[in-house]
Order: sequence, then C-alpha cells, then structure tokens
Amino acid sequence: MSDADRLVANLRRVPVRLPKEMEVRQLCRSLSDLLAGESNLLSLQSPQIVCGDIHGQFQDLLHLLDLGGSVGEHSYLFLGDLVDRGKNSVETFLLLAALKVKNPGQVSLLRGNHECRSATRSYGFYEECLAQYGSANVWRMCCRVFDLLPLAAIIDGKIFCVHGGLSPQIQQLDEFHKLDRFHEIPESGCIADLLWSDPHEASGWTASPRGHGQLFGRDVVEEFNRRNGISLICRAHQLAAEGFRWHFGQQLVTIWSAPNYCYRCGNKAAILRLNSVGDYGFFVPIAVGVVAVVAGALIVHYLLNKKSTKPRREPNRTARLRTLVDPNDKYLLPLIEKENLSHDTRRLRFGLPSKQHVLGLPVGQHIHLIATIDNELVIRPYTPISSDEDVGYVDLVVKVYFKDSHPKFPAGGKMTQHLEQLELGDKISFRGPSGRLQYLGNGTFSIKKLRKDPPKHVSAKRVNMIAGGTGITPMLQLAREVLKRSDKDKTELALLFANQSEKDILLRTELDELAQKHPDQFKVWYTVDKAGEAWSYNTGHVNDDMMQQHLYPPDVDTLCLLCGPPPMVNYTCIPGLERLGHRAEQRFSY
Repeated sequence: MSDADRLVANLRRVPVRLPKEMEVRQLCRSLSDLLAGESNLLSLQSPQIVCGDIHGQFQDLLHLLDLGGSVGEHSYLFLGDLVDRGKNSVETFLLLAALKVKNPGQVSLLRGNHECRSATRSYGFYEECLAQYGSANVWRMCCRVFDLLPLAAIIDGKIFCVHGGLSPQIQQLDEFHKLDRFHEIPESGCIADLLWSDPHEASGWTASPRGHGQLFGRDVVEEFNRRNGISLICRAHQLAAEGFRWHFGQQLVTIWSAPNYCYRCGNKAAILRLNSVGDYGFFVPIAVGVVAVVAGALIVHYLLNKKSTKPRREPNRTARLRTLVDPNDKYLLPLIEKENLSHDTRRLRFGLPSKQHVLGLPVGQHIHLIATIDNELVIRPYTPISSDEDVGYVDLVVKVYFKDSHPKFPAGGKMTQHLEQLELGDKISFRGPSGRLQYLGNGTFSIKKLRKDPPKHVSAKRVNMIAGGTGITPMLQLAREVLKRSDKDKTELALLFANQSEKDILLRTELDELAQKHPDQFKVWYTVDKAGEAWSYNTGHVNDDMMQQHLYPPDVDTLCLLCGPPPMVNYTCIPGLERLGHRAEQRFSY
C-alpha cells in the first residue's frame, strides 16, 4: 500500500486517523510537485464530476464521494473553497490532497477565495490546524500548497470552470498563461476577479459589494462565451438554495456542494456529472435522492439533514422558504408598500420572492441594505420590525435624515434619502443575516464578543434594554419574540427608550400595548430631550438615576442590551452601567 493509499484509508475510517505532522509534510511536498507542473488553466476531458464549495464539511464530502462514485473510476473537479467555516477543514483538505496524489489524473483541484492565508486565519482553518497539531506548521504547509492551485479549467474545450467568475482583464482563454499564480491571492486584479466575482442582473461590470472582485452581467457572459467558443460556464462561490442556480438563460450555472451550510442555512447541495458537451436547454428538478437530467449532463441532488449536521433552532418555519439562505449573497427585493409614520419616518414593506417565503432572520440579528448612490457603494444595517411569522414580505421602519436638517450632517443620510426616493416596484439589495447576537429562546442568547469569535451561550432571567432613536428596532424584535411565547418564555424585560422629542418616539403604540398586555414581564420608560407640559416621563439624556430606577439591578442572571447613537452608548450608558455594577460580561452593544 502506498503512502497516499494509507492516508486515504485512515482518513475514511471511523474514527478518522489524522496523519502525523511528518506525514502531512510529505503529502504536501508530493502534492506541490504535481500542482507546480499544472497550468493556470487546466485542460480536461469529459466525463467529469464537478463539485462546488465544500467548506470543511467533511462528512458531507464523504457522502458526496459516495454519490459520485469512487475516485479512480470517476474523474472529479473541485471548484475551490475546500476549507473554512465547516468543522473539519483539516480532514477535508488532507483527504482531497491524498486523493489527488493517489489519482493525479482523476482529481483536479482549483483555488477558491478561501485558499489563502488571510481567509483561513479568520474563518476556522488556522484554528483547526493549531488544535489538531499544536502549532501553525501544518497550516503553513497547506498555505504553500494553496499558492500552487490552478485558477480555472476548460472541459472538452467548451465548458469553462472557475471558482468565482470572469475578469475584465481576461478576454481570451490563452491569456491565462500570462498570469503568475504562485503567491497569496492579491486584493484586486485579475486573479482576485476570477476567485471573487459574481454574476449580476445589471449589464457590464460593477464593483462587488464583497470588497473584492467584480459583478458581471449577461452581456459580459455572452461576449466571453462567443469569443472563446464556450457553451457553459460552471462556477461556485455563492450559496444556491437548491444546490445549483442557472443564470442568464442557461449560459452559466452556480454549483454549491455544502448542504445546510454553516449548519444553519437549510440549503440543498449538488454535484454536476458531465458526461459530454451537450444541450443544456432543459433542467428537470425532481425529488431529492433522484437524478435530475440536463440534456447531456446530470445533476445529483442530496440533502444531508443528518444528526451530525444539526441546524440551529429556527422556530415556526415549517413548509416555508427562507429568503436569506447565504449571509454573503445579495437579494434584490421590490418595494411594495410605503407608509408615512411621521414627518421624517417611514414604514417600508419589501416583497419576498414568493408568498411562501419568510425573510429567514434569526431574532437578534439584522440585515444590510446595499445601493450605489452617486457612484458610491453605500451599505447600512437595519433590523426589520416584521418577523418570520410574516410571510411574503419584510417591513423596515426608517427615519429619514434629510439634507440640511442637522448642522453637523448638512448632506443628510445617503441611504435614508435614497430609500425616501424609491418608488413602488423599485428594488434594493438585502444581505444577511448579520450580527453577533442571536436569541435562542427561554432567556438563552448566543453572543460573540467579536465578529470572528466563537459564540458563547448566555442565560438571563431579566434583560435590560437601552435604546436611542432607531435603536429601538432590535429591542422590539426581541420583545415580540419573548412575549408572544410568554406562556413558556418567562424572561423579564425592561426598556429605557431615549428620543429627542415625544413625536420622535418610534413604534410607541406597539410598545405601550405590549407593556399593558404583559405588565409583569415587560416595562417601558421614556425620556426625551424636549417635552411638553403633559409629558409624564423623564426629560433629558439617559443618566445613572434613570437606569437605576427603571432597569433591573445588576445580577448574574441580568443581561443589558444597548443600541443607539454611539456617543449615548459609549459615553453615557456603558460608564453608567459600570458604576451601577453591571459588569462587561453582562452587557452587549449592537
């Protein structure tokens, strides 16, 4: 038995037997020798099994290989993003590396945007290597291999395969030989485009909201395919709810091979079994576990809702479709209703893809709206006031900051003024879920101190909420979730809500109704900068006395949540809570 055979056998046994560091070093050397001799653009022949993102979901990779057939008898092309985000990136990459060394002509590995030092330091692979081997040596070895991975492949001279998408710097396939790929992925340029770019509804080229790569339209794909005699572009990089997604007629397909991505997205996965270049005119989506035919090609679906890939709790979503299936993707949603709540506050309702769709936003998290305004990409966070009890739409409450309405901000708010100008039917891009906090129910929160940190569970019997202005929206989101299940969820809530004036208090009617309906579980107190004679609450900025009188006292079972203008949160609320005895681990700022 060869070294590669032994490694494959050990990695596929139960329990997995990881190779020693010395064996990994030899494996990486052997793989490096193979990859260094491969071109930037691989030339492959059908039949091929084409696989999208794997992202360290090792058990799902094993199932994928079982579905596709044994390596050696079948040829596999992996489109990159082999590591990160999943729980077993080390096992995933080492198995694919060993399979490549064992079957160099039947396994082809392309580079994805996660096969680099910067991404793997942030999204899990680096920490896995440290945990498994006690040092960063294995991570460094693997990163040197990443630098050698080819950038793209062409099958039968007709099917172009790449991780991300196209680049304006590559018009002809023969231009690939000019690229120097043997280094870390650059921040911009041709290689970054190939690994980061995405298809887009708009024509031409646009800067990507990801911060790297490009967005490219139908016209770009049509011209690239015509110029190079391409019949189909296969790419990965974006989660597809059904495991695959056609774009621009059927000139380009996105393939995604990591089911239930991040163990919470609930998506299917797919592999493309390409028998020969054929007519891709018809796609027949049928039941999971059954083959779906594309004239001349085969897509194999599978769902892996196994005990080992248990999703996070997502209540009340039975038989409903989630809109936000990929936190890195964008979803264009149309404005379908617009209501004036005050002189400067609007309720905006956006339609979801169908009447069976919910937004798919965990309680405690938010979305980002993305728009190009005056040739500038603008991204702003918002927490919807609707929930996943609401089917077919999502509601936002937006306070419009008009031009010249505030002396410190004479230009006004770019995004809010853009939203004010939207007409019914106009669309804007949503992205999410985002956020470091998620409410799991019954007083349990999942909280990350920093965005890249692993989440920790925090339990609370009482929750203090301090909000300023539009910072009320995540507080209302939480209050609704707790109180609609008040028969089981006994978490007590206290809200201190600050505004400039009484007329500026957003969503007051609903807040007061909730407090009246649940007097033993939810209490609300207001303070405003300017008040009329009939005002019965506090006047002035939030201070220590207000927090002491109207919030729960410090305790190991008390959590404080803060959302509002940064000066209020950072210079008033946090120091005041500290003086009152609420420790840092018992506070969270949105």
